[in-house]
Amino acid sequence: MRVLAISPTAGLAGIDQTFRALCLGLAEKGHHVVAVLPPEAKIAPQLNFGGVQVTRSSYLKWWFNPGFSDDNIGYCLDRSRESIDFLVRLIRRTNPDVIVSNTSVFLDGYFASRITGRPHIGHIHALFVDNIYTTMSGEFKESIYRLLASGGGHIVVPAQSLRESLSELGLGGSVSVVHNGVDIKRFSPSVARRSADGIFRILQLGHFNDNKNQMMLPDVAMDMLRRGCAGFQFALVGPSEPQYYDALHEKIMRNDLAKYFDLRKQVDDPLDCLGSSDIYVNTSTTETFPVSLLEAQACGLPVVATPTIGAREIIRDGEDGYLVASASEMAAKLCELMSDRPKVEDMGKRARANIEARFSSRVYVDEFEKVLERAATQSQQPDDRWMREVFFRVPSRRERVRVAVIVPDRSQTSFALLVEKPFDQFRREDKGFEYTVYDLSELHKIKLEEVELVYVLRIYTAPVIEIVRGAKALGIPVAFETDDNYFALQFHNGEPSHGQFENQDLADLISLADRTAVYSAAMRDAAVEHCDRVEVFRPYQLLPAEKPRYKATSVIGFMGSLKKDVDFEFVIPALQRILAEDPNVSLEFFGFVPAEFERNERVVSHPFNPDYDQFISFFRSRQWAVALAPLADTEFNRSKTNNKYREYAAAGFPGVYSDVETYRNYVKHEVTGCLAPNDEEGWYRAIRTVLYNEDLAKRIVCAAYDDIARSFSFEDHCINKKGLIYQLVNERRARADIRSMSQKTVWSVPTPLSLRSSLDLDGKDFVAAAFSGLAGMVAGVSTIPMMDFADGDGVIGAEIVVNNEIAAQSVIPLNHVKNRSFLRLSFGKRIEVEGTDNVEIRIFTRGATSRISLAGAARLSGIRRRIVPAIGLELSDEC
Repeated sequence: MRVLAISPTAGLAGIDQTFRALCLGLAEKGHHVVAVLPPEAKIAPQLNFGGVQVTRSSYLKWWFNPGFSDDNIGYCLDRSRESIDFLVRLIRRTNPDVIVSNTSVFLDGYFASRITGRPHIGHIHALFVDNIYTTMSGEFKESIYRLLASGGGHIVVPAQSLRESLSELGLGGSVSVVHNGVDIKRFSPSVARRSADGIFRILQLGHFNDNKNQMMLPDVAMDMLRRGCAGFQFALVGPSEPQYYDALHEKIMRNDLAKYFDLRKQVDDPLDCLGSSDIYVNTSTTETFPVSLLEAQACGLPVVATPTIGAREIIRDGEDGYLVASASEMAAKLCELMSDRPKVEDMGKRARANIEARFSSRVYVDEFEKVLERAATQSQQPDDRWMREVFFRVPSRRERVRVAVIVPDRSQTSFALLVEKPFDQFRREDKGFEYTVYDLSELHKIKLEEVELVYVLRIYTAPVIEIVRGAKALGIPVAFETDDNYFALQFHNGEPSHGQFENQDLADLISLADRTAVYSAAMRDAAVEHCDRVEVFRPYQLLPAEKPRYKATSVIGFMGSLKKDVDFEFVIPALQRILAEDPNVSLEFFGFVPAEFERNERVVSHPFNPDYDQFISFFRSRQWAVALAPLADTEFNRSKTNNKYREYAAAGFPGVYSDVETYRNYVKHEVTGCLAPNDEEGWYRAIRTVLYNEDLAKRIVCAAYDDIARSFSFEDHCINKKGLIYQLVNERRARADIRSMSQKTVWSVPTPLSLRSSLDLDGKDFVAAAFSGLAGMVAGVSTIPMMDFADGDGVIGAEIVVNNEIAAQSVIPLNHVKNRSFLRLSFGKRIEVEGTDNVEIRIFTRGATSRISLAGAARLSGIRRRIVPAIGLELSDEC
């Protein structure tokens, strides 16, 4: 069975872990699984390791964030067009038997399934609850569930009580219960390493927020102390909503509880915390089926939890944990367990048995597989016509897209792979796509007024930055792409130095760019220090016409750029030993040659050919028994891609790779390559293992080729890169429309504002643009550049006011707003106005005194031009 599984999340939360377990479990059972994930998804390397084909998409978005209202639906539908279009094309290419959409991306998956006529399963992890989604009407919530079940759609929920709730809507026949599962091999009591200091450690994992309700635990701790319990410590671990985290920390300090709490905002692996804890607590207000409870019980920890939906179905009260309704009850149960260690051990064993019997990942995958098989047997009819009318604007004539591409040197391999090949593909797909390449000597030829996008590859010198500043002054978007981290590498007299360096030119270019595209999480982390508009692209690999076959020889080879001395320090002595031991062995180098081998008669070297196609053809004609990929564990190298793994696999060379993050996340040891520790003995043994084991080498060649063919698609890379380019171009065109239509605007503001002005809003004042003479339907999105703000408990919002009555409103909590970010407030609701109506677009705050500094312009965009002209709200010193 072919399964397309879609998830919009990028972290390591419970919904990510269940998605990972499902994909890996299905792949292990022989199903072909294609997983669609955001570019920065942390579970992607694990899925690749497990034989799952991973496709990245920057279009996937959450539909229903807290604060979502009925009025937001129009904006979300508009925003999802690109995502749905991407999924439709992917479905037609991969031909899945069934589609599974995880969490709130399910509407994109559902719409794409309806268009293509494929069975669809929406995996809903929780219902829209009133204490979170208070701005959504009950009727709207119910309509979403009914939509998912329409047209033969299926719904999977993790808890029986959710099925009962949906059955009340008449959807019972479309809903299946599949409890979440946990990997009982990885999460087991054997990981436990209790400390010897006698401290009773109590753990809770999860986001710091109102719903997780960690604010209850200081009350629990004070109650425990009043009961005479001491010698305990709560460990609270998870990503934080800053305002909630700070308030919790303040409450702990105010009550002198610092030594009883260990607050950590994140850990790489929950096993580290679970293994050193005695008991697990959960204080959530709502929780459908928390994976963290399953992981805790699998590790042999009793759980004391509030009686949420999930806790009631997981915990057997009094056997493997306790359900408590208040801080006082939780304190009583924790004190009881602290005083009875044998009971803790006994409940822990029962907890483990509970997971093995009911909630293992094997049970989870088996049950989900049954639902997939039922869904796949039900034929669906494509419903392309009406869905395309609703979701896609298909223009009869595409306007030309003109791009100026700035590169350091046309002879570099990065130019051929990152610009020439994908951009030529864009031109083949779209006759209106034009691009012109300029190197450093040709910058004077660029006519900015004739282009719609400046695309910069890897270069950040002062002349390039001046071109970028000129483009920005004209409102032309700029994209910057780099596959290396030059915050971690410098050259002195031509020699490289690894470390952490200040690179002001690179920082300036990233801060100016509308988007920066990188290829690793490490480089993303470096780039976001200067701008948060960073996307992680997935590299691709071009494949030969025929699958390569391994040919046994005695040649050891390396292909790489110059200045690789730091990477070869531990390999050179290993190669010298092998050459001394075996006179039949020879070495072959492309590009870099270590000085120790330059005059060795058993060493052959080749310079790089700047023509990539000629070079790669000659490179793949070599007959290497072992291909080397040493990489020192430096900050610069951690930002690199797994290029040599892909090139060696495509050429049919079995590779030996440094056991560092760059390769460790992709290479399976002695399956798709060999990983070697970065020391002489480690490399010596690894090279000999491959060199003198022909059967192993053949298996590596076959498995590595299959892996890169599955995981590093040129088409997927082009889809993401083209999406970034067209998004920037379309945004520019929308801004141009707004500027051209805004001249007739009449301004009404409470105080004069400059281009960089601070405005104190206390819940009564607002900034407004007033209009008259409009007739038709008004809708759109307000984008406010936030340069500074004062955190508060209130909200910032925008609203459409007709004749002094609020007709549409959109708000965002202030604690969700990032400094120096673009705040988007959407109106999905269309408002009908007549020519005699007075219309205002207002920006306001509610509930707290806040200081908002607006830089440049705040404007309403996204107006449906076929209905009314676009409206622009400009804040300037001319107001």
